[in-house]
Amino acid sequence: MSKLQITKSYYTAGVQCSKRLYLLATQPEIATAPSDDLRLRFSQGHNVGKLAQARFQAGVLIAASGASIQEALDTTITLIRECRVSAIFEAAIQHENLLVRVDILKNNFDGSWDLIEVKSTTEPKEEHLEDVAFQLLVLKSAGVKIKNVILSHINNRVSFPNLDNFFLDHDLTESAIAALPGVILRVKSLIAVLEKDEAPDQKIGRQCSNPYGCEFKAKCWAEVPKGSTLELYNYRKRKPTKFELYHSGVTFIEDVKDEVELTRFQQIQYLASKTTEPIIDRVGLANFLNEIQYPVYYFDFETIAPPIPTLNGMRPYQRIPVQFSCHIQNAPGAPLKHHEFLATGREGEDPRSECVIAMKKIFGPEGSIVAYHDDFEKSLIRELAEQFSDSADFLLDLESRFWDLEDAFQQHFYHRDFGGSVSIKKVLPFFAPEMKYDNLAIKNGGQAQAQLVRLFSPGLNHPQREEIRRDLLIYCGQDSMAMFVIHQNLIELIGSNLLFLRAGGHGG
Repeated sequence: MSKLQITKSYYTAGVQCSKRLYLLATQPEIATAPSDDLRLRFSQGHNVGKLAQARFQAGVLIAASGASIQEALDTTITLIRECRVSAIFEAAIQHENLLVRVDILKNNFDGSWDLIEVKSTTEPKEEHLEDVAFQLLVLKSAGVKIKNVILSHINNRVSFPNLDNFFLDHDLTESAIAALPGVILRVKSLIAVLEKDEAPDQKIGRQCSNPYGCEFKAKCWAEVPKGSTLELYNYRKRKPTKFELYHSGVTFIEDVKDEVELTRFQQIQYLASKTTEPIIDRVGLANFLNEIQYPVYYFDFETIAPPIPTLNGMRPYQRIPVQFSCHIQNAPGAPLKHHEFLATGREGEDPRSECVIAMKKIFGPEGSIVAYHDDFEKSLIRELAEQFSDSADFLLDLESRFWDLEDAFQQHFYHRDFGGSVSIKKVLPFFAPEMKYDNLAIKNGGQAQAQLVRLFSPGLNHPQREEIRRDLLIYCGQDSMAMFVIHQNLIELIGSNLLFLRAGGHGG
């Protein structure tokens, strides 16, 4: 039997991908460091866990760090035997080389305990059953009498300040017991994996798309070439799958045969794979660009979405706009004006209210508002209108004026270098390679959200706070400027086919 311990995280990693388990256990030094947004999710999950612990008065927390695991194991066993505390948090239980830290062990004061797994999701997921079933196996094997297995997750219907029913509990006892035989088989299989001298030959596949990412994807995907069939856009629930295509030898999109059914966008990818030039629907693009009405507002929001709400009417994970950037061009060829907003973060200030006030200062009654994937901005504005009824007319008028620049690339323009994505960070390098996000301190939306949360958290000194604010303003400003640059390039491309309109006018 392997001397390596199989923890809960190792087990769930192994269920996802046996190669991931092997590398985590034997070569952790080659793992990619977690991204800023992934660290944020872990931190937020920890905060949700602490809130769940508050439901049980006089519970005892077993130190998760700063003490040896043996000390944690001994303390847990002592508390279970004494049977005096209402609950044990982060209980450490081991059986042979299987080790778990249980979120909450609730004392039933009859010699039995309830296993409570806390999740920061808003609904149960299939993988949660695997998680609790593994814990149940270890606890039962170690002689702990478990009466109920409970999954506790966030209730996304509550709103601040009434958070009394923040958690929803699901009884998974029968399901977890029924899953035990399968867990036992998987544990044996994973132990066999760890006893090997080298990582299993695991092909890349859907397991690589784990919501939390994989620390070894860069290693496993290092030899995937540019233009591969794995770039096929939105290729889901299809037979053959894109992974089956890739592993069958259809490595490149240009090699896809006629018998493979492709969507319209995938057909454009196929055409683009055979040329270095973009695929352009010039008539459709010209008609699309002619929809613009001046003045034009190039607008981008940044948000935070904490699991635990703190503002009146706010729900768990509701996106809260705390920053925007807007570049304004009053007429074709006119100079740009730039306006930006970043919430103060002062105690007692509602950033949503600050945001609405700032928007009222820059938006006139006419003109198109350009966003990239405008569903995001429009939904935020609708939520602001619901929260601030006195500004609803103003906000809903804005919502009606949005024009989605992404549609140009969903419908009328594609280049193979986009790699199956039409995100702004994929499109911008084609038009303005000098505008590199990699040169910025904040490089993507996940980093921006993490830094926004950090900005509004206590513990920063003034220079740190000012540095973060500067980096955030630069990042958000690049997003709105990128839209202007892309739009201008498309205008130059189509040229004389365009008829510019002022709001309410007939152009000329």
